[in-house]
Amino acid sequence: MSALCEAACYFLLRRWYYIVVVPVTQGSSGRWENPDEMDLDELLGASESPNLRRRRRQAETLKPYIAAKLPSLPETFTLGDEKNYHGFYNKPLSGQQKYLCFVLAALEKRDSVSPV
Repeated sequence: MSALCEAACYFLLRRWYYIVVVPVTQGSSGRWENPDEMDLDELLGASESPNLRRRRRQAETLKPYIAAKLPSLPETFTLGDEKNYHGFYNKPLSGQQKYLCFVLAALEKRDSVSPV
């Protein structure tokens, strides 16, 4: 691949980091042992619209969810701080619930390239 093509590919892609939270139950222990078992498209589908999320909240309280979408990884990140991160709500955590947390990285195409 030429240097020009590599530079063009770099500007056409954007890396995002997703903070994924998995509530652990007795029945689910071992089911989500590593990030390779996570389907990012399925997790992204769970964030369709606030109204849809509200309707499904009761049924999905113990399902994995994306707490944040970040352009770069911070040195520290607080789960459950009730802030929004690029369209994802970092909901408060229950003190009686155990959780696993993963960071998934994804490359997405940019819609346009700005001149440098």
